[in-house]
Amino acid sequence: MDSNELFKEIKKLIEDQTKRFAQQDARFEAMLARQNEHTDERITKQDEHFEALLAKQNANTSNRLAEQDARFEAMLASQNAAADTRFAEQDEHFKALLAKQNFDTSNRLAEQGARFEAMLASQNEHLDAIIHDQKLWVQEQLDRQTLRIELKIENDVTKKLDALFDGYQITHDKQKELDSRIGSLEKRVDKLEIKAC
Repeated sequence: MDSNELFKEIKKLIEDQTKRFAQQDARFEAMLARQNEHTDERITKQDEHFEALLAKQNANTSNRLAEQDARFEAMLASQNAAADTRFAEQDEHFKALLAKQNFDTSNRLAEQGARFEAMLASQNEHLDAIIHDQKLWVQEQLDRQTLRIELKIENDVTKKLDALFDGYQITHDKQKELDSRIGSLEKRVDKLEIKAC
């Protein structure tokens, strides 16, 4: 094989290697783009799922608070109806015993007011405790979901990107090594051509 044929073979080898490296680069870029797209889709789905869970929790909380409000209003209405009934009965009795019962009635009304205020205070404390527990639960869910997303990105996406970069780096190093060998071969061809002349 003369130097021209050798040079043609080397040139063809260089062109083939260049095409293969270009194809590898295209495949790596396509893989990276697909991985990024897949990651974005998964994060978007997780965000949508979390928003749906949060909306559902807010709806459940609103429903529970509405039910509690309804029960509280029913209790108040019942208490008011019972008080009205008792007061109507007492009014008939007070007409005959007004002077005697005036002091006792004031004391009883004061006691009833104190009991009613105690009931309201207890109910308010109960509602405050429920709302506080709901806030803590929602915050805990937010923290857990945020931690899961951060761990997912750190454990999956970062490792895959590092692996792709390592593969690209190896290919780049092999390209440099091949370029060096090709340079040496070109020098040898030049020397052979000089000797042939």
